[in-house]
Amino acid sequence: MNGTGYQVNRKMWKSKSKADVNRAMFKNCSKLQKVVLSNKITRLNDAMFANCTSLQKINIPKNCSYIGKRTFKNCSKLKKVTLSNKITKLNSEVFADCSALQKVNIPKKCTNIGPLAFAYCENLKTLVIPSSVKKISRWAFTGCKNLTIICEKGSYAERYAKKNEVKYRYYK
Repeated sequence: MNGTGYQVNRKMWKSKSKADVNRAMFKNCSKLQKVVLSNKITRLNDAMFANCTSLQKINIPKNCSYIGKRTFKNCSKLKKVTLSNKITKLNSEVFADCSALQKVNIPKKCTNIGPLAFAYCENLKTLVIPSSVKKISRWAFTGCKNLTIICEKGSYAERYAKKNEVKYRYYK
């Protein structure tokens, strides 16, 4: 049983509808390894998968336009995330402490990366940030020692990287 009253004894969970998903419903489900979400889901609520320490991969549904605060915080085995192109903001601590996460492509509609969004993602090597991003919190990448931002020349991401001494390179 997780901290929210839902019992998840399986290693995989599959949603069939929008109604299947509730706030923090998987929080602390340490056995959960894989989740398949319905394309009908338009939002992932705060702390929904926080502390799912066995979760390795998730594809955010194509119709999802909102990911809440701390949604994937401390998913320490999460290696791969495919974000929906409808995401416009990465909220605070959304991927904080996802120590196995290696690469993320920020969607082209995203304009804001919030505080501690990727904090302590120790293995995060590349983060592709489109020119649509106009705000990045000063502490968004705290503890990301191996990070290289991939961005467009003259973009806000480039200015952020220079100002905060984060490695960067341009799109190829």
